[in-house]
Amino acid sequence: KIDNETKENIEGALFGLFNINETEFTEKTAILTAESNEEGIFTFENVPYGEYIIRELKPAEGYLPNEENYTVTISENKEIIEITIENDKIPELGTTATIDGKKKVGATEVFTLEDVVEYKHLVPGKEYTIKGVLMDKATGEPLLIDEKEIRSEITFTPDEPTGKVIVSFEFDARYIKEDTDIVVFESLYSEDKKLAVHADIEDVGQTVTVKLPKIGTKASIEGKKEFTVNGDITIDDVVSYKHLTAGKEYTIKGVLMDKSTGKQFLVDGKEVCSEVTFTPETADGEVTVFFTFDGSVITKETEIVVFETLYREETEIAVHADIEDENQTVTIHPQPEPEKPQTGDNSNLGFYIGLASVAVGCLIAFLIIKFKKKDEDDE
Repeated sequence: KIDNETKENIEGALFGLFNINETEFTEKTAILTAESNEEGIFTFENVPYGEYIIRELKPAEGYLPNEENYTVTISENKEIIEITIENDKIPELGTTATIDGKKKVGATEVFTLEDVVEYKHLVPGKEYTIKGVLMDKATGEPLLIDEKEIRSEITFTPDEPTGKVIVSFEFDARYIKEDTDIVVFESLYSEDKKLAVHADIEDVGQTVTVKLPKIGTKASIEGKKEFTVNGDITIDDVVSYKHLTAGKEYTIKGVLMDKSTGKQFLVDGKEVCSEVTFTPETADGEVTVFFTFDGSVITKETEIVVFETLYREETEIAVHADIEDENQTVTIHPQPEPEKPQTGDNSNLGFYIGLASVAVGCLIAFLIIKFKKKDEDDE
């Protein structure tokens, strides 16, 4: 009993000797049983003349079963018949999953996940198939994209017992709506028989992480959070983003909201919208969106909130729309009304009061002098 790959002896394999007409191969139906020793040898002795089948009943630990029937005929006294039975080790699989060479990506694209499968103990020249499925680590169930599982397979014929093969999985990450760890499970088949499985939900090598894109905004007017109208107004909204795919084109579309009503801020009955298209050089960064409108429409103190939405190829992938977010908000004050000039009697009231006072004083003085002179004349 030997190892097919190394030709080393195999200890601990159990065999049975069966009648030539036997169809059920178990320990109960065997005429004799024997187990291979340290030297890989097992024997059946004192076998009567006739035809027999030798069949492996249990493989040694770490080996695949050998299901071949070995037919022998005993036709002479003390005849010795030697057979050599080979076994293949149970294949071993190891996988390393990446997307564009990375372990972490944003949920923005149709991606191709590549799983490099390393194998051991295959038979050169024999055809094998590796079948894989993407798993959601959080649920332990197959990952569903648009309600469908993501599966792939590849058939190959190795030249050596040890080697590598790549299994590719294509999926649209834009259907993923929360941060998700994806784990690749792989199974090895030969002639439709499953030979090995690599399915460890905790294996970091088998795992890639898809992060949901995020945006945040900081709105201001000329660098201020409060502003008094003096003509056209331009709101600068600095949009910070995370988990995008560098080198891909994105569009941010924004609209101004009236905080007091929770509805769109209107100028001449129209929404105030703006957008910018950009291609980030890194996954995280910033871009500014500008909103310009006629400030004369502001007739009372108004809080304006900027809502922004991020798109990739017309697919919405992130939204920042919090009517209570102070960072998204600017306060605009109307132009103060000019002082109204005072007209009519009110404008000369002080003058007339003064003039009247002088007149009264003069009259009193005149009367005093007149009465005094009269008294002198009487004397």
